[in-house]
Amino acid sequence: MEMVNDKNNKEVVTSEEVLELPPELDGKKMRKEKFSKYQLFSPAIFKESLKSNWIGTLICSIGNALILVIIVVILSTLSINATKESLSNMFSNANMETEIKTGAVGLYSAFDESAENYEDLSNGTDKAVELSETIYLEMNDSDVQTLLTSLNTAYDSVYNHSGKNPDNTKATIVAISNYYLNDGELSTAQKNLLSLLGITIPDVNLTDQEKIVAIYYLPYYLDEYYIEGYTNGEKNATAVNVRNIMVNSIPTCAENGLTEENFGLSKDQAKEISALLKTQIVDFNTTLDSKGSISETEKKSLALEKAYDASFDLIPLMADESTKDQITTIMTELKACYDKTDDSGKDYKKMYIEDTDSYRTNSMSEIIENTVVDAFRDIAYYNYLNAFEVNYVTDDLGYPIEYVESGKFDEKGEPIKVAVRIMKYNPDRYIRVKADMGTPATLVQKMHKDLLTGEDYTEEEIEKAKKDSNEQIDTQIVPNLKSFMSDFIKRDSKNSNEYFDGNKVNEIAIADRVNSIVGKMAAQQLIDSYNDKHGTSITDVSQITSEDSSMDGKSMMDSVYAYSSGGISSFRYLYSSNLEKGYKRTDALLAAMVKSCTGVIDQLPNKVNDSLTEMGSMNTYGIFVGVVAFGMASILIPMVYTITLADSLVAEKVETGSLSFTMSTPIKRSTFIFTEACYLIGTEVFMGLVLFLGGLLARTCGIAMGGTDLIESLPISDISQYALGNFMVTLAISGICFCASSIFNKVRFAISYGGGLNIFFFICSILGLFGTKAIPGTVRIESMNYFNYVTILSLNDGVAVMEASAVYWYKLIGLLAIALLTYISGSIVFTKKDLPL
Repeated sequence: MEMVNDKNNKEVVTSEEVLELPPELDGKKMRKEKFSKYQLFSPAIFKESLKSNWIGTLICSIGNALILVIIVVILSTLSINATKESLSNMFSNANMETEIKTGAVGLYSAFDESAENYEDLSNGTDKAVELSETIYLEMNDSDVQTLLTSLNTAYDSVYNHSGKNPDNTKATIVAISNYYLNDGELSTAQKNLLSLLGITIPDVNLTDQEKIVAIYYLPYYLDEYYIEGYTNGEKNATAVNVRNIMVNSIPTCAENGLTEENFGLSKDQAKEISALLKTQIVDFNTTLDSKGSISETEKKSLALEKAYDASFDLIPLMADESTKDQITTIMTELKACYDKTDDSGKDYKKMYIEDTDSYRTNSMSEIIENTVVDAFRDIAYYNYLNAFEVNYVTDDLGYPIEYVESGKFDEKGEPIKVAVRIMKYNPDRYIRVKADMGTPATLVQKMHKDLLTGEDYTEEEIEKAKKDSNEQIDTQIVPNLKSFMSDFIKRDSKNSNEYFDGNKVNEIAIADRVNSIVGKMAAQQLIDSYNDKHGTSITDVSQITSEDSSMDGKSMMDSVYAYSSGGISSFRYLYSSNLEKGYKRTDALLAAMVKSCTGVIDQLPNKVNDSLTEMGSMNTYGIFVGVVAFGMASILIPMVYTITLADSLVAEKVETGSLSFTMSTPIKRSTFIFTEACYLIGTEVFMGLVLFLGGLLARTCGIAMGGTDLIESLPISDISQYALGNFMVTLAISGICFCASSIFNKVRFAISYGGGLNIFFFICSILGLFGTKAIPGTVRIESMNYFNYVTILSLNDGVAVMEASAVYWYKLIGLLAIALLTYISGSIVFTKKDLPL
């Protein structure tokens, strides 16, 4: 206390406060607190930042996780995988349809072709043998020679009384003969004329078919008789040989007859047949004459043997160009069976002619089977070659075409155009299909890959395809074809059976047999597939229920029979239609097979087909949760919060001057910036951890609400990787924002550059999404994928997670590098720059 006088000289009492130490510190020397210049982390600064921002961080984290929970819960109630399963089932059924149709049509065409070839060859052989045998015997028959000698005499008489005009003479003889052979009754005047001419008509007994042949053949005989019997219009003194006239006239008659409507052979074919026939006739006559006097039975036996000899050369000449090689091969192999000799002592020639022990029948059946199978091998392997996209219009046989004016005009005077095949690679002349409407190559288009693409298949590709194809043919077509032909050639007394009514092949019965075979094979495949998928051991397709499959066993088999019978019906119609259009038999068969085996899905453009296939195999939950939710939706809130937080930690303190108080303490810039970086990184870790827990909670809630698809479609391992990717993106975003906040002293600049760049990245990721695999191909815009190259958000690859691709981890390394680079560079700039404090 101290007494002092004021200005009025009054005494006042003043006091002086003295700071006293606590008793326990009194007398002790105080130590000055020191701050190490090497300390990088400041707990005080960290606590201050935490105190200022923890509420915002918590709200942001919980809100972000809550959004994820809501998304997953909503998805779990939508049964999204039902659409995926429906598409998957659709493609599975489409593949089954194509496979069944291909198998059914292949078997049916093999059965039907073998049966038709057998009947054609059998009938053709019988007719050829009968024709040759008849010619051989008739021209050496004494009654026939007597009849034709009388005809010669009649010709001479009419010739002398008709002014020696050979044309009038032939017309008169032909008219009388036709009238008589058609059972006409001659008038009295005609009889008197014949009597006056000294012509006697012998009584002959001819069948109706023989009469038809005689009427057709007579003009050719008379022409040849005039050539042989007359010189310069006068009859020769030397008598003509009736058999020689027949040797020359019969081939001429055949040559002209074969080119008419009944046979429709070309002139060149008819000429070849005529020459061969004459050679065979001369050969028979020479052999017969060399034997001298033989019995009628021996003559008939010789004629039959020679007729069979002739049939092996005659039948190939009558085949059209498309089947000539095949028929020639068959007849060559049959002739080998006919001429066969071995040590068994069997007379195979006689066995063949008499069909002893069904030797000819079995030989013919086996050779036809092998020929048909070989024909299948020549084309079936194209189905096993890699398909390519066809972007041009082709015809039924796979050739590229162009339209040219035909020179004709329609009713309106417009020129009529016709399709013309282009046989040399020249895409400038081809007709292109619409953009993105190219279709996968069919079998016939694969046969002309060089014309459609300019490149053919390699020898290695072809060899592999043939190997795969032959395995299928040997296990499915060959045994079934042998079994069918074995049943087909067995006939009753009426030459008929289940598959042949005595006149024609029963196509309905063949189709039923094929449907049965295909049904059995399909049933076994369905059983094996079901057992493999479900780990069961069912033995009958009826045991498959719709609880574990898209259809029950009965419904599946109904579909199998529908596909099989539908494919066969289509093939029969198209094959018949192609023949009516003028297609060669092999071309008609090939075009019909391809069209009847093609399903609806197979006709879709490649782009549409690929898109639908992709949708059928797409992990929809993974896309919505991994790509959309974790990759974009759950980035937005943390990104906005991070932009403001990073700026408040550095740039705002610089701009407001609050950093000057911190810098007035022993804390160094490096300590301050490192601590703030640690806090920002810690915040990102906390938000990422809360989001991960939210993902687990969302999955649990979704499953509890009935979304059992989440168990398989959204496993915990995928959620972990989605959350990790999300964290790495936010870490890189925070690094960019922190770097901008460290570089700029003004908040507006820091937000403009750091925040603006991250918002740009976010917008680009939205646009780029439409070009990624996450979007179905039907709506995907490939060009939009370029936006993914200018955003760091694309480095969080949710699709790679679903595909279990290592690319996911490589991209995370890129995000880590961005984060390290931005944090380090920002810290360095902050410690070196001038601060406006």
